[in-house]
Amino acid sequence: MQNLGEDLRVDTIVNPQAVGVGTVNTITGGYKSMAKYRKGMVIITATLADTKTCIAQLTCSSAASATNKKDVSGKTITLTGAAATSLFRTGIITFDVNDLIATDSSNIFVGCDLTNNNAPDVAGAVLVRGAGRYMLGGANATTGAQNMPA
Repeated sequence: MQNLGEDLRVDTIVNPQAVGVGTVNTITGGYKSMAKYRKGMVIITATLADTKTCIAQLTCSSAASATNKKDVSGKTITLTGAAATSLFRTGIITFDVNDLIATDSSNIFVGCDLTNNNAPDVAGAVLVRGAGRYMLGGANATTGAQNMPA
């Protein structure tokens, strides 16, 4: 049985930095391979002025250099600053490697584009990749097979 924490990897894919208005901010070489991983999540953090936004779009490519880059459908979030509570915002995009393959079967490198509508708001993103499987209830009494999610 694999522990939940086995085979986890954390990488910065967009260094926290001030982003200009309308700038798509993805670092070159920031794309990470999902070849040995099954699931992932991108954690986006941003410090935003009141009512200003940061749009995060999960992307995939066929190489770390962003070759053949494409947006992953349905994997976008918008963070909005709110002075009444806090200007610091956090969001998470979760995905499965099959989301990348459905976009393009050759695209197994993952990245994230961040677009702000206010300068000098600051945004960044971290990728967490995992290969571990989760135990959902032990072995099947008849076959001895472990109950694993699909």
